[in-house]
Amino acid sequence: SAGHIFHLYPSRTASRKKTYREKHKVMFYFEDPVSGLLPGAPVQLRGYKIGEVLDVSLQFNRETGSFRIPVLAEFEPKRFKIVGESDFDTTMEQLVANGLRASLASGNLLFGSLLVSLDLYPDEAPAQVDTSGPYPVIPTIRGTIGEIAHDARALIDELRQSAGIINDFLGSKAFGESVGDLSKTLANIERISAQVDEKTAPQFTAVLSG
Repeated sequence: SAGHIFHLYPSRTASRKKTYREKHKVMFYFEDPVSGLLPGAPVQLRGYKIGEVLDVSLQFNRETGSFRIPVLAEFEPKRFKIVGESDFDTTMEQLVANGLRASLASGNLLFGSLLVSLDLYPDEAPAQVDTSGPYPVIPTIRGTIGEIAHDARALIDELRQSAGIINDFLGSKAFGESVGDLSKTLANIERISAQVDEKTAPQFTAVLSG
């Protein structure tokens, strides 16, 4: 009919995907490096996709002199079933009170892509959904990516310290004297070996001939 609107899709596969009309935007603030987290990356709850990332940016706070990384995402609540009568905001508040936290996880080891992973961490310190801004903020924790990066930096620092200690020792007077003593010891060993050969070789030959 006149005025009918046709929705266009980027591909046939996309046109056949199930769509969800109910969508809710939420915000995460991550401290871990987000290199590899791009718009369109999945948001998963215990490995099950419930939404996707919309935007990744960088924010600087003049008062504290620190950076933080806002990640805007979109949830599609109809992707999972909610038992009982409850709206989206109440459900999120209850989940966060029960330990729901977001972290960064590897989406593809080969290409280095990231995704947002949600799960319950009941041992984490109590937290609440921050509703003071335009979007509800879900609390985050350091993920495996951040832990690996932290451990890698710590290992590099230890290697640098070890290398510095080794370099200092190699350039020290004690090492120079040790090398000199070792050279003298090796020279003495070679001289003694030569003397032993000169004295014992004729005797050993005589024994074999006899």
